[in-house]
Amino acid sequence: MKSIPIRTSLIVAALVAGLAGCAGAGQKTGTAVDDSAITTKVKTAMIRDSEVAASKINVETSQGTVHLSGTATSAREADKAEQIARNTPGVKAVKNDIRVQ
Repeated sequence: MKSIPIRTSLIVAALVAGLAGCAGAGQKTGTAVDDSAITTKVKTAMIRDSEVAASKINVETSQGTVHLSGTATSAREADKAEQIARNTPGVKAVKNDIRVQ
């Protein structure tokens, strides 16, 4: 199993704290918290996966729809990131805008 660096864990924790405090315009607070939890689950799963460079892929969630953006080194990596998002509980849909470089 891949070891998760403390720094990465702290970054994820900071993202969760920041997202949990934000309720987007037109969203109920419960929805925003659910979305931030989904974002955290997806990002954590990507960090744990050796095929995905989680630091180069952005994850945003709105009303259960996960939006992936950023860069990947291969189509396989981009597809794996999408697969991780789709297999995360609570995800209704995934929009994959990851660019392969």
